[in-house]
Amino acid sequence: MWVNNTLQKSEKWASVLQSQVRMGSFIGMKIADTKFEWDFDDNGTVNFRRQAKITLSDMGSGSSEIPITKLVETNETFTLDTFKGFATEVSDEEFKEMDIDPNSQVMVDAKEQFSRVFDLEIFSNYSSASMTVDDGDMDTATNSWTWNPIKLTKTNIYEAITKVGLAMDVAEDSLGNVTGLPTKDRWLVMSPYEKNLLNRSSDLIRSTEYGDKIITGWYVWMLNDIKIYWTNLLTVASNTRYNLFGQGKPICFGSNIKPKIQFVSQSTQANTFLNYLKGMTKYGSIVFSEWAERLWVLETYVA
Repeated sequence: MWVNNTLQKSEKWASVLQSQVRMGSFIGMKIADTKFEWDFDDNGTVNFRRQAKITLSDMGSGSSEIPITKLVETNETFTLDTFKGFATEVSDEEFKEMDIDPNSQVMVDAKEQFSRVFDLEIFSNYSSASMTVDDGDMDTATNSWTWNPIKLTKTNIYEAITKVGLAMDVAEDSLGNVTGLPTKDRWLVMSPYEKNLLNRSSDLIRSTEYGDKIITGWYVWMLNDIKIYWTNLLTVASNTRYNLFGQGKPICFGSNIKPKIQFVSQSTQANTFLNYLKGMTKYGSIVFSEWAERLWVLETYVA
């Protein structure tokens, strides 16, 4: 019969905290315009006027009178209306008796969480896009055509991206004119699932400049003059993933309370020896009518 000794076995605690699983680089600011940031310094709302485009009239001859049209201005408001914050406490005693300072981890966590909610805010603007590319735009139906999301595979994803490029080539302005979008600064934001299919597509010529340009991180490659990004934070609803694409920076983002992390010492407390780390932010986003013409959505099916 075996008898186990009851001796105390030693244990060792690591001198550093575990690293949390981190998201990839946050890429919302790559497609967002922050030009109104300074206008929010003393208020929470910015008024942004828009003047309607002029139209041309037919003339019978060079001496005919030209019909007079009025200049029409409309106003859109951009209001910061979302608050996020955190607070955590550590006593003097805990600081004294802990062999790990938790503050550095709190700093990293806070930075990530603020970046995450900013990206979620930016990508939520899919509903303001002027148009969509869906199954009805594909050459062959993948999901009953019409307005259903596309069921992507490694075989048809390249076609879907060509349809994205075509949509920008034939985009209409607010008067219904087919003007197309500039080819400079075109982009598409996909999820990791679309990125995986694209990497496996047989339609890509691997020997070309673009074919093997797979880069780790948020930037995948340039394809058909479109810069491809990826993120885990795209909106998914009712079996549809809303992959944003467009030109320039059509989404406006603003924050008048920046996510600064503050340390509050126990010396400020009247009857406790608690120290605090805290932070907050106030932010918002909008797609103005003029810029909605440059924001589109690629709708893909999520099982």
